[in-house]
Amino acid sequence: MINQSGSSRTGKHSYSYTLIQIVLWALLLFLPLSVLRLSGEEIFGRYLLVLGLQTLTWMALFYLNYLLLVPRMLFRRRTTMFVWCNIVISLVLPVLTQLLYSMFTGTRLQDFSLTDIVGYSSVMLMFLFLILTAVSIRSMQRNRQLEAERERNERELVSMELERLKSQLNPHFLFNSLNNISALSAIDTEATQEAISSLSDMLRYVLYDTAQEKVPLAGELRFMADYIALMRMRYTDRLKVDMRVEGECDNLMVSPMLFQSLIENAFKYGGSSMSESVISILLKRDGGTLVFRIDNTVPDNSAAQSSAVGPGHHGVGLVNLRRRLQLLYPGQHTFAAGPSSAGYTAEVTLSLNE
Repeated sequence: MINQSGSSRTGKHSYSYTLIQIVLWALLLFLPLSVLRLSGEEIFGRYLLVLGLQTLTWMALFYLNYLLLVPRMLFRRRTTMFVWCNIVISLVLPVLTQLLYSMFTGTRLQDFSLTDIVGYSSVMLMFLFLILTAVSIRSMQRNRQLEAERERNERELVSMELERLKSQLNPHFLFNSLNNISALSAIDTEATQEAISSLSDMLRYVLYDTAQEKVPLAGELRFMADYIALMRMRYTDRLKVDMRVEGECDNLMVSPMLFQSLIENAFKYGGSSMSESVISILLKRDGGTLVFRIDNTVPDNSAAQSSAVGPGHHGVGLVNLRRRLQLLYPGQHTFAAGPSSAGYTAEVTLSLNE
């Protein structure tokens, strides 16, 4: 989608530059004729010949600069050669124009003066105007190309970084899940087999469904529910997990596994089988805003660890999340995490473009 948009913009710019040139030559060709027509003077064949030769001379100067001299000399910092080439061309082209004029009219060169066509000073002014116009249009094109290339490189870098972040996230999720299954295997073999089957389904989602840039939020909610069910297997009833969804969320698209690290942290630092603990998850849509909030109590045996999930922590999960939010939702998100009355709270707010 991005590439198509970039190609569309490039096509529009190319069209606009072509249009500028058409307008330029139309004005230079038809404006003198219009002036003569409005003044009531007759337009003779000799005048049309002169006008045609002038236009050809102007076009030759313009396109020599536009296609050759500006990109190959001026843009390569060979300014002195660029100036001298234009001086030579400006002297040679009027001579060629005189030769062509004499061939068509039979005028002897010794009887012919450049002022018969147009004043010398006017010729030089027109030449200077055409050279500057060629430089201006070519410079605009070059700047557009450089900008498009820079944007393309930035998109590629962002895409590569997002892939790197996703490659970090998936092993992180797998590591936590396998740790949970390992702990579960020591106490309940049947539950372990169920957990492995559930993990298999979750890995299928991670490997295949999350390959897209955006996924349906409904799929993400199912994945969250499966992960929560998997994690709860190792805890007793002392851990209470509450997950609520408010507002119409089925038709929303989000980045895959965007909130996964927050859920993992809540279980890691808030889950306990020894004391009463609560994890509360809220996903709420309010108009064009999506809010994900997770609160967890901090058991006494993990109080010292709870600071590890604070905003200043440099672990993979939260650093990964912060960077993904910056890349995927620049200027359209907020993220806060820290101690709260519930124990610990993390909240992400996204401004969604419908």
